[in-house]
Order: sequence, then C-alpha cells, then structure tokens
Amino acid sequence: MEDASEMNDVRAQLAGDPSEHGQTLTKLAEAVGVLVTGQAEHSRILRAQGQALEDQTRMLQTLVSGQAALLEELRGQGGK
Repeated sequence: MEDASEMNDVRAQLAGDPSEHGQTLTKLAEAVGVLVTGQAEHSRILRAQGQALEDQTRMLQTLVSGQAALLEELRGQGGK
C-alpha cells in the first residue's frame, strides 16, 4: 500500500459487496508481499552497512595500534 487512502479503500471494499472480497483479499495479499519484500531488502542493506562499519572499525584499530607502535619505536630511536 502506498498510503493510508489505499488502506481505507481496502477496508471499504471488505465492508461492501461480499462478491468482491476475493479480489480485495488478493490485492491485500499482494500489498503484504510487497511490504515484506521491502522490509527484507531494508534488512539486507542495514546488515551490509553494519558489516562495512565493522570493517572500518577494524581498519582504524589496526591503524591506531600501528601508529602507537611506530611512535614508541621512534621515541626509542630518538633517545639513542
């Protein structure tokens, strides 16, 4: 469903002629399918973004630990 008015249309159809219920339920099922597909895609995107952030965090941790080791080595050489 794209907006609330479409949902209201479905409600009106379900309250109306029983012969149209099958078609209305089919439309509703299709809309639910689209919604579920969209949510699954959104979840996939969020997982991918989370993984990218974890990768960036690991790279930054490596960079910082390497920087600390390099500074320590430079300090040791400067004192000689």
